[in-house]
Amino acid sequence: MRRAVVLLAVVALVAPMAATGDRAWSWKPPTKVLGIERSKRIDYLVRLDARSLEQSSRRLGLGGLTGAWSFSPDGRRLAIGVDRVHGFRIVDVRRLRNVARVQTWSAAISTLAWLAPRRIIGVEPAGLFIVDPLTRKHLRPPEVTGSIQTVERVGNRLVFVLAPDREIGSASLAVIDAQGALRTVQLDGIRAGVRPEIETRPAEIRRPGLACDPSGRAFVVGTESTAEVDLETLAVRYHEPRQSRSFLSRFRNWLEPQAKAKLPLTGSSRTALWLGDGRIAVWGHDSTLATPNRVDTQPAGLSVVDTNDWTTLMVDAQAWQGAFTGGTLLAAQKANGLTAYTTSGTKIYEAFAGQNVGIAATFGSRAFIARNRGPIRVIDVRSGRVIGGRRDVPRLLHPDFTGW
Repeated sequence: MRRAVVLLAVVALVAPMAATGDRAWSWKPPTKVLGIERSKRIDYLVRLDARSLEQSSRRLGLGGLTGAWSFSPDGRRLAIGVDRVHGFRIVDVRRLRNVARVQTWSAAISTLAWLAPRRIIGVEPAGLFIVDPLTRKHLRPPEVTGSIQTVERVGNRLVFVLAPDREIGSASLAVIDAQGALRTVQLDGIRAGVRPEIETRPAEIRRPGLACDPSGRAFVVGTESTAEVDLETLAVRYHEPRQSRSFLSRFRNWLEPQAKAKLPLTGSSRTALWLGDGRIAVWGHDSTLATPNRVDTQPAGLSVVDTNDWTTLMVDAQAWQGAFTGGTLLAAQKANGLTAYTTSGTKIYEAFAGQNVGIAATFGSRAFIARNRGPIRVIDVRSGRVIGGRRDVPRLLHPDFTGW
């Protein structure tokens, strides 16, 4: 792993201030963290210093490019998908040694969850699979009707949003426990799916967001309403959050030109993220047909839904991407930099004004900001101060890391 570049620049920005209702952020950073280093077509498992991301001299070749991963309940083993394995490897974490290889149906595992000592549940293009990691035998998975769109882990169970196959219709929520028992409920108020293109109709996608409260609720966020599901009983309630958008947000949305995409794919996509204190961050985009060969795509903006009173605050109407780390909500715009907010919508600072930026990754109090040119900037999300730069960012195998 390349050494972190010495501090590149310091941007004078306003320090974060606590707003009423916002949580005080506390996080105890680890001293060491496992990560993935990529070299041509092979990924290596390495041990990194959690602050500098410098690696030790020892590394483990995994024999291909990696995908989803999950630690065993005792933390001693790691299951990680590897494309050339056509399945996943099991690694002894302390010794950094491959101890087993389990083949599945395809080379692209999107989800792995080691839910119990003898149960690993995964998702791949061929569908759901369950493996006993001790015997390495496949167990019969439950039958899932529809295509899996989004997956979240909540404790020792997985939560799925399902859509009809090759059509747009009512979404479903599925919950699978560590023993492989599956329960589903249909969400008539939420539309989901992908409808293929035909001669007189462009392809269309409807992808709702999924956020889970660790206390046992799931929220499926559509364009018109949000379904709240009790994960114990699967009781469903629908909400249409009341808008609380400022005049400035509406005015900017009217002034800004819409982005144009060349592919005729219409529809909507939402990403939802649980913030705590009953709040959910939501962002995404909407696409409508402009001509037979073009669609107009515009950001849905970054909003915060308060599930305590079901109001929605439009925080940043031009945001295409969001993230939450270090107690700070980040919004990235395509040509106007990065803005940080409290979870109640108070602006903290702006950075990279006038630049096309994306949030490549976050970890603890750091965010890794990609730009059109130059190295990735590393910022302290609490102040917006640039604290370094990197040519790349390792994929950290830690629950507080988000990124590629």
